[in-house]
Amino acid sequence: MNWESAWRLSQWDSASITEKWETAGVARCTSKMNFHQSLFLALQSIHHQDILISKQHTLQARLQIIENFKLSQVESSSAIYPMLTQLQILSEVEAAASCLNSRNSENEFVGLVSELERTWTSRDQVSSVCHTYMEPIITARSSIVRALMSSHKGVCEVLHSTLLKKSILTRNSQMLGNGSGCEVALVSAVKTGCPPVFEMENPVRRSRSSKESRR
Repeated sequence: MNWESAWRLSQWDSASITEKWETAGVARCTSKMNFHQSLFLALQSIHHQDILISKQHTLQARLQIIENFKLSQVESSSAIYPMLTQLQILSEVEAAASCLNSRNSENEFVGLVSELERTWTSRDQVSSVCHTYMEPIITARSSIVRALMSSHKGVCEVLHSTLLKKSILTRNSQMLGNGSGCEVALVSAVKTGCPPVFEMENPVRRSRSSKESRR
């Protein structure tokens, strides 16, 4: 299993990843990590409720992105957008790590995570990012919430909501001939065991309703 697959699947204690990390030995302290490795380790640290280590890995990932930015062709949007996406993911991971400061109070902790989700929603409402760049952001959010669930299971509703949003994003992208994984996101949402937070609106039904209202 590679680092990207590990954080996407929230496999924080995967044997293959643990073995890969341990066999790196001292080299891991001096060699440059790629983005996905740093992201996995930052999320894994949140899972283990280690705020300091998580922030260290997000900082390392951010410095690596900045270095890549300096070497990129700045006039090319195809080179810039992936890095902007990675920076947003790291920012949201840092905000999530800060929620751990209140993990001793479940009500306060759940309240902070819910506020975090509202921030995500507000950000998405003013964003016109295409599926290619939005999908890793929402997938990272679901992994963030899964990592936070090690502190309190009360945040499962946020996970349920995030997975449904991922399903909607993927479904809408599929209608345009892009994207995949809508069913996987839905199944994952059902497995959280949380009640639906909002109803997914069928875009075809919405279009028909709109036509009928104009009549």
